[in-house]
Amino acid sequence: MSTGQMERRAIGHAHVRATGKGREVTAVVVTYGVVDDYETVFMPGCFNDSLAVRMPRMVWAHDWSRPLGRWTDIVENNAKRLVLRGVMSDPTKVPDAAMAMELLADGTIDQVSVGFMPEATQQVKVGGKTVTGFTRGRLDEASLVLVGAVPG
Repeated sequence: MSTGQMERRAIGHAHVRATGKGREVTAVVVTYGVVDDYETVFMPGCFNDSLAVRMPRMVWAHDWSRPLGRWTDIVENNAKRLVLRGVMSDPTKVPDAAMAMELLADGTIDQVSVGFMPEATQQVKVGGKTVTGFTRGRLDEASLVLVGAVPG
């Protein structure tokens, strides 16, 4: 696995939800230790350095020309998962944010995909197979998507 290229991984069934507090959204953006459709795995804490510098942006399906808002807080970051809280941009001024809020509210959208720059990897054993584990990376965005690549 080479580093230096932007990569994307979708988190299936990530429990993205509007919180009922205006434009606030909470989502599991990374599930650690689970082999994804690309035969890779995120290792716990792999984005800690990145998150200390800058929170990722929220966009529609990795399309950086369609920003929805920004992730503002780390809700949970432990050995199991990374959960972020964010806020959608003003839906009266950002039509994609209005669309995303409605799709989240009715359950059409419930998954997230991360856009990240791998910075360090190592081979790890997970469930009896050896795969590439991301040990450090820059988390640039967490997108709302239709279908995820990481089970659970």
